[in-house]
Amino acid sequence: MLPSLFNACPVSAQGYYPKDNNRGFALLELYSSQGCNSCPPADELISSIQDKAWKTNMNIISINYHVDYWNYLGWKDPFSKALFSMRQYNYAELFGLRSVYTPQLIINGSMEMIGSDKIRVEQTINNVLEKKPRNAISNLKTNYKDNKLFFSADIDGTTKDKDIYITLLQNNASTNVKEGENKGRTLKNTNIARTLIKIPISKMKSIKGSVDLPEDLERNNMSIVLFIQDNTNGHISGAIYHNLKQ
Repeated sequence: MLPSLFNACPVSAQGYYPKDNNRGFALLELYSSQGCNSCPPADELISSIQDKAWKTNMNIISINYHVDYWNYLGWKDPFSKALFSMRQYNYAELFGLRSVYTPQLIINGSMEMIGSDKIRVEQTINNVLEKKPRNAISNLKTNYKDNKLFFSADIDGTTKDKDIYITLLQNNASTNVKEGENKGRTLKNTNIARTLIKIPISKMKSIKGSVDLPEDLERNNMSIVLFIQDNTNGHISGAIYHNLKQ
């Protein structure tokens, strides 16, 4: 039940994570939708875990991918993208699942579960935090020019058959849902994926590139996540998070 996560002394929740690339990490990919009435409890659980992780200096990074296949239910999720749904379908194929569902949580690209299953989620996080990462992403630097965010970073560890993904996050959002299964509710979402870019990195020791900034995304409400994923089995072997508010 993550005793260290809940009992450690609080520190700043902003900046770079992980603080120590030699410690285990947990990358939480939550697949959800504002049109699904089963998703708010998962959103709240993962947001709570992320908040406690920041305050206790744990290497936990969450990404909330909003899928688009529930938009027909009456509410078009403003953060949904077919790209995020396709990523979830790719996971379903890797895990041998017959279909996709929400809320689904995938941890380090290797384990999937219902995103609101608190006991299993916390037990799985505990397990992966004990494993030393196979890759490290360090020296992440960012700067703005026009409507783009430029980034660069160093990569340690073997990169054979691996890709690096760059995800721009909206830190917080509040949405008044007017139709669909959550009609009449005000939903609060955190770490919402707004972009997702894949770059093959075989034999690379560094990475640099740029991300187009959504026009409606304020710079003091953004973070960036880079993570390395094996393109043969989906396992995620390293990740870094930076709150761009600073």
